Parts: sequence; structure tokens; C-alpha cells
Amino acid sequence: MRIVLLSLALLGASLVAHAQDKQNVVTVLNEGVSVLTLKVSGKAEVTPRKDKTVIHTTDMYLYLWTVGSVSNVTDGLKHVADVIKGEVLNFKPTTTTELTIGGGVAKLQTGPSTEADDGDAGSAEVATFEVGKRVFIACIHGEGKIDPKEHEAMLAVLQTATAP
Repeated sequence: MRIVLLSLALLGASLVAHAQDKQNVVTVLNEGVSVLTLKVSGKAEVTPRKDKTVIHTTDMYLYLWTVGSVSNVTDGLKHVADVIKGEVLNFKPTTTTELTIGGGVAKLQTGPSTEADDGDAGSAEVATFEVGKRVFIACIHGEGKIDPKEHEAMLAVLQTATAP
């Protein structure tokens, strides 16, 4: 009997772990055209808007823009303040880290900012990257310092970026 109960407990734990590992594919559109796919663990609410896509999970709000007027990450960095101004104002990057997203070089900038909706002081992390000959800007932000769980969640999603 103990073996049966132990087996059932292990099976239940395995099913729970499998359910938590489930990834959903999110397709980002730009002017009705698929431009990027991402994998998001667990449940995600994806809200496409005219100028951006918002991905909300239990760990983060990720804002993602396609930057159509530029062709590389270096040029994309020059447009960060203008692109994110609907969410973040007065972004002053204090650190820039190079990383790989979608198989190419990306830049992750972090620093203080102001929330666009209410003017509260805060901070933001902004990733500028290129996938499939398109440049994207992704951002998380909030009051105070960025929660490490939100930072890790953003990087985990961006590491799955591929061209459709």
C-alpha cells in the first residue's frame, strides 16, 4: 500500500511540475505582420496595442516595441527615450550590459526613471535587440528598484526570441 501511495504522490508531483513548465508561444505583430515569437512560461496575458505589445505574467509586465525606423541595435539605442515615453520618462541609463538575444548582440540598459502614468520616481530596464532584421525595444519598470524576479522573467522570455 505504501508503494502505491508513494507512486501516486510522485506522479502527482510530476504532473504539477509539468504544468508549471508549460510554455506558451506569443507572436508579436507589427502592422498586422508577425515579426517576433517568444515563449512565456505559464499563463500570460498578451495585449497587442497600436504601438506596443504588453505581456503580463505573474512575475512581470513586459512592454515590447518594434522600432521600424532603424536597422541595428546601435541605432536603436538612440531611439530608446522616444520609444518608451508612453511608459517611462526621464530614463537615465547608469549601466549598459551586452548580452545575446535571438542569436545576436543586444544591449540591456538599467537606470532611474519616472513613470509616465503618475510621475512617480522609479527605475527601468530596457533591452534593445535585433531579430530577423528588425530592431525591438523591451522594457520593464516600476517604483523603486526592479524586482529580481521581474528581471529574471524578462530575460527568460527574451532569450526565446526568434523570427517567425
